[in-house]
Amino acid sequence: MATAEPDWQQVVRDARAWLLRRCSDAWTRSHRDDVAQDAVFAAWRWSGRMRHPERFWAALRTILRRRRHRGRRDAATCRVEARQECVETAAAVVREQPEDYFTVAGQRCGAETLRPLVASALKQLPEFDRRLLWDYYAGSSCAELAQRYRCSAPGVKARLFRARRRVQKYVEAFARVAGGLGDGS
Repeated sequence: MATAEPDWQQVVRDARAWLLRRCSDAWTRSHRDDVAQDAVFAAWRWSGRMRHPERFWAALRTILRRRRHRGRRDAATCRVEARQECVETAAAVVREQPEDYFTVAGQRCGAETLRPLVASALKQLPEFDRRLLWDYYAGSSCAELAQRYRCSAPGVKARLFRARRRVQKYVEAFARVAGGLGDGS
């Protein structure tokens, strides 16, 4: 009994639709196409060895679930490693480029001068705002942060805006009181 070869374009569309119906988390929504294509390719390779062609769709769903789970697990592992890597990279970039200058309160300031000021400004922020800033600049989106910390996305955006503004005001106030931080003219 010969079975018809599945229409692979339709298989990809069905895989994407199944992922959206089944999983509504931010990671799945953002990686839906990659996971679906990867799973369909694995199902295509597996279909050549199928003993029971009528089980193709069940196999595809199983492969989708496994690929999604593996991707989320790898992303979580990478996020922790990326945080440390991000800190090391940022420190290396600042060390390699001492000629980085920023304008603060109308004064030109070097990155080496600003680093301790920004660190002390961050220490004065509430713990939650500090974690939000850290995670946001480590690569998390506002939607992911909202889901992680169980609050709304507009709330996360507002808190990030206010936290950045507090840091900026602190550094500018220090620059005005100190009569400028000018490293370069």
